[in-house]
Amino acid sequence: MNEIAIQNKTVREIAGQHTDSYKIFHKYGIDFCCGGKRLLSDVCEEKGIEISEIANDFVALEKTPSDQKDWNTETLENLINHIVDTHHQYLQDDLPRLFHLIQKVASRHGERDAHLYKVLEIFVSMANELLAHIEKEERVLFPMIVEMEKTGDISTQILMPILAMEAEHEEVGKALEELDRLTESYAIKPNMCASYQALYVGLKQLEEDLKLHIHKENNILFPQVQQ
Repeated sequence: MNEIAIQNKTVREIAGQHTDSYKIFHKYGIDFCCGGKRLLSDVCEEKGIEISEIANDFVALEKTPSDQKDWNTETLENLINHIVDTHHQYLQDDLPRLFHLIQKVASRHGERDAHLYKVLEIFVSMANELLAHIEKEERVLFPMIVEMEKTGDISTQILMPILAMEAEHEEVGKALEELDRLTESYAIKPNMCASYQALYVGLKQLEEDLKLHIHKENNILFPQVQQ
C-alpha cells in the first residue's frame, strides 16, 4: 500500500481493511481504535511523522504472512463470537486480578509513589464501565446484529446502540491514555518489587488487548453493520 493509497484515508478505514495494520499504528503511537476517524495524513502531520515512512512499512507488511484472521471475510456472528469468547472473557478474567494487584501495590508503595492512588481510581472506574459495557453488548447490541444478519431485516434502530458503544469506547481510550501517562508507559524501574512489576506488565497487556478489542468493533464490526 503506497503513500497515495493511504494519505486520504482515515486511520479507521486502513485499520479495517488491513489485518495487521495495528502493528504499524502501535509502532508510531497512532490511536487506531478510539481516534480512528481522523485522516492518517492529519495524524502524521500532528505527530511529525513522515507518511512515506508509514507507507514503506505497509509495503513491507503486505509481503509478510499475517498471524491474524481476516475478520472482514467472516460472518458478523463469527466475529461477535470471537469478541465475546476472546476479549470479553479476558476482561472478566483479568480485571478482578488486576484490581487486587493494584490495591496491594498501592497499599505498600502509595506513600512513596502517590500516583498509584490515581492509577487505582482510574482503573476501578474504567473496570466498572467495561463490565457494564460488555454486558450491554452481549444482552442487547450483539443479539440485534446477529438477528439482522440472519433475517436481512435492517433497522435504523441499531444505529443508536452502536453510537452509544462507540462513545463508551472513547471514554475507555481516555482512561488508557491517562494510565499510560501516570505510569510513564508502564516503565519498569529497578526499585520495583515483583508485584509492582507484575502490575505494570498486566496493565500494559490490558491496554494492548483493549485496543485490539475496540479496533475489531469500531473498525470492522460496526462499519459492516452500518453499511
